[in-house]
Amino acid sequence: MTRTAALSALAFLSACTTASSTDIKTSGLYATITGTANGSGATEVSTTLQLGPLSTTFVELSGTDTLTATSGSNTATLKKFALLGLVNYSASLTGDEEGKSVTVALTRSGGDTSAPSSVLTLPAKFELTGPTAGATFKRGTDQIEVKWDTSGKPDTLTIDLSGSCIETVSKTATDSGSLVIAGSELKASKDNETKTCDVTVTTRRTRAGTLDAAYGKGGSVSGVQVRTRSIKSAP
Repeated sequence: MTRTAALSALAFLSACTTASSTDIKTSGLYATITGTANGSGATEVSTTLQLGPLSTTFVELSGTDTLTATSGSNTATLKKFALLGLVNYSASLTGDEEGKSVTVALTRSGGDTSAPSSVLTLPAKFELTGPTAGATFKRGTDQIEVKWDTSGKPDTLTIDLSGSCIETVSKTATDSGSLVIAGSELKASKDNETKTCDVTVTTRRTRAGTLDAAYGKGGSVSGVQVRTRSIKSAP
């Protein structure tokens, strides 16, 4: 993460506030629901509730309001994680195969409308076959070819390169199996022009899901397969 990005993230967190779910109807909620698998055999399901897509007010479940994730016969209650006003709920479910379906349900107390049927589906698993793990690439000259197993499906691929001495690079790709990042696209971050550092290549295959219509402010649902690889960036 660059210094500018880090400061922006800190400013965002500093501005975050929380609200109690008992004070907000489901029609006033914006939901972000994600199921992420990293090849470990499990799927991490997470949900954030806000007052809108750009809102810095995060909603904390109170009373008997709950969030649950169900896949097949397995159901897990999402547990709260909070940091400087940012509130997220998450749980782990066994299994990470392509087509794994997870239903995330918000169950409301006090007679308000529940949102029981947000559904995400995992895309196909894959492995990164390039670049070579641990390889060193010179900024400005060496191109980096990211390669992965294709699925033949129209899922979206996003590729991020991040490290302490570079400006983060973010790319979107079709599921063609490879993407070349030109040497000129990798730039040193401020005051790190002469430094070598580890760079994490993060590749995500994402499939859009279906959001329960009761969320009046909208939101997003997605299933994600994510894989990472470490390389080095040098001047």
